[in-house]
Amino acid sequence: MKNLIPLLIIMFLLSGCSLLQITCPMEETIANEVEVRPPVLKYSLVSSLEEIYLANVLVPDKWSEYYEDADRSAQEHYQWLKDTYAAMDEDMKDSLVEIFENVSDWKLMDLSTKLSDSCTLDDILTLYNSAIFELPYSVRQNLKKLLPYYYENFFRDYFERHVQEFEELAEALTLEAQNYENPYEFIERMSGIELGDYACLFYFTFKKVGAYGFSYGNLKISTLQRNVTTIEKLYFTPLHEYSHAFFRTFTNSDEFEDLAEKLKNDTGFYDFWRENRNLTRSYPWRSFCEENLVEGFAKFLREKLYEEETHVEIYYYDLDFYLYLKEIDYNPGTMTLKDVSLDFYRQKLSE
Repeated sequence: MKNLIPLLIIMFLLSGCSLLQITCPMEETIANEVEVRPPVLKYSLVSSLEEIYLANVLVPDKWSEYYEDADRSAQEHYQWLKDTYAAMDEDMKDSLVEIFENVSDWKLMDLSTKLSDSCTLDDILTLYNSAIFELPYSVRQNLKKLLPYYYENFFRDYFERHVQEFEELAEALTLEAQNYENPYEFIERMSGIELGDYACLFYFTFKKVGAYGFSYGNLKISTLQRNVTTIEKLYFTPLHEYSHAFFRTFTNSDEFEDLAEKLKNDTGFYDFWRENRNLTRSYPWRSFCEENLVEGFAKFLREKLYEEETHVEIYYYDLDFYLYLKEIDYNPGTMTLKDVSLDFYRQKLSE
């Protein structure tokens, strides 16, 4: 009998079944090709909690720098991140660290994507508690303890007071986006890689820095930073987030993995990643090699879409890859995204 139980679990997993309890399921299609929505609990609860961790525990100096030139609303948000952490009791602070040292906020938000926008805290807790194959036991236990405490004492009032700031903006951007190409289809056309037809759904969070992409049903989903206030800024984030799927048609290959290993010999590039705690926490080395390419390609896409040049370096080689795509006059009709990406890194190794 002891040997039978693990075997049954393995068979259960291989069958594609899941133990996740989804009490309030998300829709799988939307009426519009592109739609923008204000912050929702299923994303903002975890997103804001992780930002408290970043601003106070993991990289406080970096987070202070991000917000120092922000507008008044964003600076008030940053102060709330600081004040909330200071007011939390020590046991809850320990839970905060335990959670985010063992699981990414992307993982938690990807799970909550399965829930409706109208889901409650109880729906979220039920989902996370049932995620026995997706989340470590200690994380599930600490989520069960921390999320109700955080929601009742800090987040509920903050969310209710500030969500309305984004409602009119989200509606206006949805209307304006109807005059633009579906960003996922635009990436397909510019990459030369076809991955299927999807509608694009965006959600604001309260964060100034950082966004994520998810897939669900017929939807490609991206979160948005709080400073996305114009149609020109709307596609900046999804042109990056959505592009990952196209790059992963070759960055998951043995060929790219071998190249990433060789790139460790580029000490400037490798040390830039290795010495940044937030980067090493967010990206394994191969994923960081992909991230530079994705951001460089996103810069190229933004220039093509908005007809304006982008020159801000975010990582290490993102700006160089963008300039390389311009230099070779990248055209998916005559070259492949895979070949130009691998050739770019091979050139860096030979310099």
